[in-house]
Amino acid sequence: MTGKTKTTLITKVGGYALISSKNNYDRLVATAKSISGSTATGLARTLDADEIDKAAKEPLWVYGNVQLVSKTFGPMVFAQLENIKTMMEKTNASGQAPFGDPAAIMNMYVSILKTLMKETQFFGLTFRPKPDVCNLTMSIVAVPGTDMANMFVADTSTDRENKLLAYLEDGATMNFGFNLNKTFANQLNSKSIDMLATIAGESTTAEETAKVKTWLADVTNALGESLAFSLSTYAKQKPPLAVEYVAAVKDEKTFNRVLAEATQMVNAGPIANFYKSMGVEITYTMSRDVDRYKGVSIDSAKLVMKPTEPNSPQAQLIDAVYGPGLQYRWGIMRADRLCVCVIGGDDVDSSIRKLIDKVKAGRRQQEQQMAAEINAAMGLLPEADKADFVGTYNYIRLLKMATAIAPVPMPEMDIPTKSNIAFAGKIGGGKMALEVAVPKEHLTELTAAFQMLQQQKLEELKKQQQKTATQPPPDDKKPTKDLGDDRPTDDQDAMWVKCKIKDCTAAYQISKKYYYGYLRKNQDPMSMKPANLVCKKCGKESIYRAEKCDKCGLVFKRGSVPHDFADRCPTCKYSETEEKRRRAREAKRQTE
Repeated sequence: MTGKTKTTLITKVGGYALISSKNNYDRLVATAKSISGSTATGLARTLDADEIDKAAKEPLWVYGNVQLVSKTFGPMVFAQLENIKTMMEKTNASGQAPFGDPAAIMNMYVSILKTLMKETQFFGLTFRPKPDVCNLTMSIVAVPGTDMANMFVADTSTDRENKLLAYLEDGATMNFGFNLNKTFANQLNSKSIDMLATIAGESTTAEETAKVKTWLADVTNALGESLAFSLSTYAKQKPPLAVEYVAAVKDEKTFNRVLAEATQMVNAGPIANFYKSMGVEITYTMSRDVDRYKGVSIDSAKLVMKPTEPNSPQAQLIDAVYGPGLQYRWGIMRADRLCVCVIGGDDVDSSIRKLIDKVKAGRRQQEQQMAAEINAAMGLLPEADKADFVGTYNYIRLLKMATAIAPVPMPEMDIPTKSNIAFAGKIGGGKMALEVAVPKEHLTELTAAFQMLQQQKLEELKKQQQKTATQPPPDDKKPTKDLGDDRPTDDQDAMWVKCKIKDCTAAYQISKKYYYGYLRKNQDPMSMKPANLVCKKCGKESIYRAEKCDKCGLVFKRGSVPHDFADRCPTCKYSETEEKRRRAREAKRQTE
């Protein structure tokens, strides 16, 4: 079959059509002969009974041979990822990239992808559309003998029924309940800490990483069979999120010990160093037995996140989510062998009391009814009662919060929603299977939400165009008069900028607050490149963020040395970031 720019090869094999690109003729012929031959192995021999049943019964079934895809397309995919990393580094050099070292972050993602492509044997997808809901399933099967296969092991020690689902909430953005598979959880935690340590770099030692892994394993092993939590989000509340946890506790003594060790584990080592590498200082403080309610001792904690660039858009987003600090309250209900915990919200003290009352009320009832939204979601998933984990997700509620806290102005959204995306999954036999149900009602709500956002955006654009048409043309190219003085208030507020025009190359210091205020006012939210400031010397919009070397005095573009610290001097190779980390390691060694 030919067209003006594309040729596709098609051949009949039995009752099926085999399709390939025009450059793949020899492989197409060989594959057709293999399938038709009497010695063909057949796809069915590579699948388990559950996957064969899906392939035969589902309206649409998709099979992906990850090992073959990795061999054929892996080099091309990783080459493209290298290009993306280079683009991110250029964005970071201009001072407008997200927190952290783009090279380290991309290396982490590349490492994850390589592991997935190496250790995944195949995946299967099914689609089952109905008038009121579309059910999707996804199966991931690991290559035997790999770390992934060792993670995907069923935990036969847990009771299949999760009795804590009754504590999940209607109106939540996300509900999640699971039977704790400790083999899976411990290996997942271990790999997660390895990733954090990779991004943190040399500031984290192998001993610190191992200590945090041991601590997390102790947390997991101290817990009981099941856990459930509800995450709620709010558009006009600070913090705009609230979480309620109910977790079974198996070993109260160990559980209390690991809680006491949390301050040390969070404030130092790979967790703290990861956030530092992302430009955020974190402080976790904890107090025990701060209150008592109906015989339950209540502990408290506070997590403070302080960005190193307080005027940046990213810092504003962190402030919108965490504010002056995220508050925690929790208590252990010994009669029920449960830990109840609340995080965030506008009144944690009231919330922890309500959660304690809810658990006590549930104890007095022979059978506590689940929330209506959870019941409805479970009804959409035929195998939910046999799943290792189940949950709901409401995209509309999350979108409401996102539009409210976004660092760039976004229209408010007010769409009523009651339906939820439901999901459930099982782990075992070297395989993870996930089933998702997307109700038609939720898709309708999403469509209405995006139509509302688009309409509001068009109305704002129309108002802006009308306003611009009635204003006289500006007398210069400096749309910065309403941002105040650009002179730094102190050394902490000072930053270097430089003109990119070759005949100018002006370099001087301006206020960070002024710089980020200018970006918020002039930045195109659809562009990764920062808006250029107007040069004081040549009058052109050509100013970008720069660094001044503390050793040789050169003012240069951030990220001038590829795959290195953003403040690495291209002339003398000095980096203040590297020097600070060296001094911190030396100070730490002296105190040990």
